[in-house]
Amino acid sequence: MLMIDVAHSSSVDSQAWNRRVVQVEQGGFRQTTWYGDFKAQWREEALYFIARDNEGRIVGQLLTICGSPWGWALERRPLASVTQPLAKWLAPRIYWHEGPLVFCAEGADEVRRALLQAVAAEALGRRCLFVDGQSSHFESNPETRAAFGPLARGLGWSVEQRSTLAIDFSEDLETLWSNVRKEARTKVRKASKQDIEIAPVDGDGQQLKRAHSIVVESAVRNGVAPLPFADFCHSHNYHHEVGVEHSYISLHEGVPLSFQKVVCYNGNALLGGVAYSDYSRDRRLYGNDLMQWHIVEEGKEAGWRWLDFGGAEPESADPKMQGIYRFKAKWGGKLINGDRLQLTMAAAERLQRLIPKKLHHLVLGGKA
Repeated sequence: MLMIDVAHSSSVDSQAWNRRVVQVEQGGFRQTTWYGDFKAQWREEALYFIARDNEGRIVGQLLTICGSPWGWALERRPLASVTQPLAKWLAPRIYWHEGPLVFCAEGADEVRRALLQAVAAEALGRRCLFVDGQSSHFESNPETRAAFGPLARGLGWSVEQRSTLAIDFSEDLETLWSNVRKEARTKVRKASKQDIEIAPVDGDGQQLKRAHSIVVESAVRNGVAPLPFADFCHSHNYHHEVGVEHSYISLHEGVPLSFQKVVCYNGNALLGGVAYSDYSRDRRLYGNDLMQWHIVEEGKEAGWRWLDFGGAEPESADPKMQGIYRFKAKWGGKLINGDRLQLTMAAAERLQRLIPKKLHHLVLGGKA
């Protein structure tokens, strides 16, 4: 049996870490040090776990983030510099996306097991409420994806299957177009006759203002708090400068219609932040549809492997989620399943941060 030793740190050799991410097909941006550094700028903490075999070779790694369950939501509201640290103190949690990454075929399960155990031990030491993890949808082998869940269950994790829709760029452009549903193809053709322009944002100040105006409109329409303009620009500029963001805006006679953010690393692209304006809705301008197909064309030309639409709930009873699924599904992506892992810590450990030391001593006994 392969002997695995796992160590963790808050900092690593960024170049070496990121080079290892691209060694495996499932490696994505949210397992890079750039993502860890970005989350640190939003008052969360990156924790890097490295697994070595008995000869000292690195056989696996996992980037996790320590924060609170409400981190991103709190950043959209006032006093985040106060509420974020407080939330992390009251309800600490560790989470990750698209991992762990394993660099060996033989003994892969032992590597995954060791990494999960190391994360659980760290969460216990930090008195976390729970740990959340999402395996990578970019793993092309369904048997490998399916094997992770039973392994985690054996270690006491709860496992829930989560799905996403993703476009497989191994197919040629003609096939990708034929995979698009008739409704979407019709709207793309109509949009091409409506004098709609698709433009990259690429750090352009004017385009950022236009994009943010659409984001605000969509947020208000959906009843959620929008990200402030300064934070919106910071997020875009950070990802653009490290070379992973490819965001677009559609325009009609200079009026913004829609915005779409794409982050791509190692050929694995993730869509996010889609927004469209009331102007486009009222005038039946199909800028959003034209923009989606434009991204597919760009991805094919750039040599991407996957375009992940960021989750799918085909069986949801929520009308809003049904509408989101229908929009994503019409672009011809494959429905891919992955595992969402959660580990809930012991009640005594959860309470230790939530009650005063003296009360803790009275209720639970022992040292607080």
